[in-house]
Amino acid sequence: MWAPATLEEGTETLTFAEFAEAWLDHTRARVRPSTYRGYEGLMRGYGLRPPPGPTTYSHVIYRGSRATYSPSLGPEMSDAKLHHFVPQFLLRRFSIEPAEDAAQLWRLDKATGKTEQRAVRLEAAVTGYNDLLEAENIPKGYVEHALSLIEGEAAGIIGDLIEGQSIDPPQRVAMALFLYLQYQRTPRGRQWLTYTFEQSYTLDTMQRLLDPKQVQELHRLQGEEISLEEAERRGREWADQLDSGELILKAGQDHAVGAMFMFAEGAVPAIAGGMSWFVLHAPPGSDFIISDHPILLHDPTAPPGYGAGWLSSPETEATCPLDTTAALVAVPGPPEVQHVDARGNEVEELNLRTYASAEWAIYGRSPGVVQQVRAHAKKQKLRVAEFAPRPPTIHILEETEGEPMKVERLRPTGEVRRRQRWPRWED
Repeated sequence: MWAPATLEEGTETLTFAEFAEAWLDHTRARVRPSTYRGYEGLMRGYGLRPPPGPTTYSHVIYRGSRATYSPSLGPEMSDAKLHHFVPQFLLRRFSIEPAEDAAQLWRLDKATGKTEQRAVRLEAAVTGYNDLLEAENIPKGYVEHALSLIEGEAAGIIGDLIEGQSIDPPQRVAMALFLYLQYQRTPRGRQWLTYTFEQSYTLDTMQRLLDPKQVQELHRLQGEEISLEEAERRGREWADQLDSGELILKAGQDHAVGAMFMFAEGAVPAIAGGMSWFVLHAPPGSDFIISDHPILLHDPTAPPGYGAGWLSSPETEATCPLDTTAALVAVPGPPEVQHVDARGNEVEELNLRTYASAEWAIYGRSPGVVQQVRAHAKKQKLRVAEFAPRPPTIHILEETEGEPMKVERLRPTGEVRRRQRWPRWED
């Protein structure tokens, strides 16, 4: 539906580090020093090399099952208790009176069809959702504050895009970072990411347990000396327990919260530098809606049982409503932004995707708008099913001499929950 232009020969592309350096230079004179230090800490946390001499180098570093901390993002650490997994500034753009302090919008429950007027500040939010509970010497509100900095930069950029303006490369990388984290921070994104983390860690642990020297070293670190024979016996016993499900490795809340930043270093430059962005502008009388999971990744070429990623194929389409009047569509292609007027049924089509992406609710500025989208979705059940979010899939290849290779596929299942029950680590 949305086709990127061809990248001209000789066109230069930027690495993430180059994007980030340009963004920091662009931002330095526009914000307070404390805010700039927070931005600098975040960018350098994504792999940007620090400049020579003293610097603010601030990020969370995960080592094993614990976290350590380097200097803070700045003095304005967040103490908010209610954390939004869809930012208030974005929901506000779909409200009845966006300029009002206590903005209201219309919420349609996807399961029941019930429509009611709700306060923006109470929607798509969970108490303590981004709190760090067990990291050593890290303020509990560290991640929530980091997200607020990223949202603050993205809000202005989204405003420019809605107004039909162009954006420069530093703004593009800031927006790409926002989009990536918005996809990861929702309950569904967090649940899927946590599942992938747990399964990958379990598989890696099983491999390590089959190496007697690593098992022996693990016991040595715990103050116990055992023979290689005993290490082999214990390792195999534990590996068998992991394989059977008798022993389960679970992530804690700090892992789940921090995991959304894990792959940013690879994903952000791909979104910023490897995708063409289209800002679709709705005609008068048509409204875009938003949902509790606003970003949908749709790959029409993915076979059944496979997930969809930002660049999982040349046909991938990522959509995100920005306002009742505009929506963003990103497809693989050269890094450019095009503003286009929606034609035909394109607003209806994008709203159908937003409805399909919703876990619990869709939102709009009038009851008629959200009810109309639901009515259309009821008539287009096959199309909605086609757009249904696809969970990630882990492929395990098992090769035994003299036998055909076996392929096992693991993917998250079960109900998505707003709040997970995380295990607490005991010393």
